[in-house]
Amino acid sequence: MAQIMLKIKAAGGIDFPIEVAAMSEGSATGATVQDVKIAATAGCDMDPEVMKVIYKGKVLKDDDTLVSCGIQTGDTLHVAKGMSRPVAPSESQSSGYSAARGSESGKAKFEIYFKGPSGVEVPSDQFGEADTVEQLRQFASSAFSTNSDEVHLLHKGKILKDGASLGSCGVAAGSVLRVARRHNEKEVASNDTVQPTEVPEDVSSPMPMAWGANSQGDLEQIRAMARTLGLPMEPLEQVLREVPQQQAMTAAMQEIARLRRGPPAGETTAEMQARWDREAADMARQVRAYLSRREEGEEQEEDGDEELLADISRTLAEARARGAPVPNAAVFVDRAVARRRQARELHARMAREASGLDPEIEDAFAAAEQSLAASARAPRRLGGEPRRRE
Repeated sequence: MAQIMLKIKAAGGIDFPIEVAAMSEGSATGATVQDVKIAATAGCDMDPEVMKVIYKGKVLKDDDTLVSCGIQTGDTLHVAKGMSRPVAPSESQSSGYSAARGSESGKAKFEIYFKGPSGVEVPSDQFGEADTVEQLRQFASSAFSTNSDEVHLLHKGKILKDGASLGSCGVAAGSVLRVARRHNEKEVASNDTVQPTEVPEDVSSPMPMAWGANSQGDLEQIRAMARTLGLPMEPLEQVLREVPQQQAMTAAMQEIARLRRGPPAGETTAEMQARWDREAADMARQVRAYLSRREEGEEQEEDGDEELLADISRTLAEARARGAPVPNAAVFVDRAVARRRQARELHARMAREASGLDPEIEDAFAAAEQSLAASARAPRRLGGEPRRRE
């Protein structure tokens, strides 16, 4: 018989494959969702009675066939636990007619077949119409090496209820009973029971520290870090001695961070400020030297723009003093000078507009003056003045 391979995704990220016969027992149209539930019990601890099969966001009914749902080999089905359905009185209690019939023909035995989740069939001829479902479950549990409380018996897509006889359930000679796993609620309740923790009578002793056995190694690592950074060890050791171990770790890390932001070892705040001033002055000299080299051969500015030089040198010096990455000096200075020149040009343009002169005419005059100045600095051809065309 052809088999359909499906992939089951259960709650908790459990994935496992199952095989379902293309033609289910007692159905001429093909395997049903109920067959999928029974096969899925082999891979997840979920009662098929409360199991919900979901395909493409839709909850499937037990009587739906896989073909009608569009399920094919290789598709993925999701299973989830739903609410248990109420037990109907007709299913849980046998009728008087069935009981009378069972008393008459209960001694007659017939052969039935038990089919497990893995597809293994076990025949038995020990039961008759008067036998109960509990007896069949006990036989199935021994045949498939499971607990009787964890076994469901299904006949023609319906779960057989405890207390009913085989005759009332319609089980006859040649019937096939599907064996499915059932979730044992008693066992789960016993496992979920919280065991009380025994508290010793003597609680006067201090609580043990929540640190592991390698806490001393952590302290040594902090000391080594402080030595590598060149930080003074006396304040750090004082913190480690005076506070508990857990708080000492946090305080030590905070102390290391504070000391790293502070002046170098042996340097006061005044000395640090004086060092910053010296570095700023040194940076100012370097900026002036760079500008003088860059502007060689070019027309010098009208003024030295000491404010710009001081701002550039101060920014670079403060960045170096804070330990921040110092920007590329050449690019930084070029951009600062370009911004200052743009500001000057904008200021001059605004002044011309305020004086009433047309800005476009003024820009044309300025461009002509720059062209004349550039041509005057350009090298002349040999032979004297350039020829004038008539």
